[in-house]
Amino acid sequence: MERHFARLWKLSQIPWWPDVMLPGESGVELLQFLRGNPATAEIPIIMATAKGMEYDKIQSLDLGADDYLVKAVRHDGDGVSNQGDPAAL
Repeated sequence: MERHFARLWKLSQIPWWPDVMLPGESGVELLQFLRGNPATAEIPIIMATAKGMEYDKIQSLDLGADDYLVKAVRHDGDGVSNQGDPAAL
């Protein structure tokens, strides 16, 4: 039992960076699940998203996110966004 607890504690020190707009379940739903589970409630969570609306930030922080990071996004004329590629910005 102590071995499992030590491993879980070590994993809980690594921050998670879920995107608000995950496919399937949203990052907000993942945040609620992690915060509602005693085994994962203390994992540092920094929400990362292209959604920069104040409402989204407040919602995530109110639900227990430790911070909220808005990713830089550039929309091309064809509607394609370049996310996560610094060379594309």
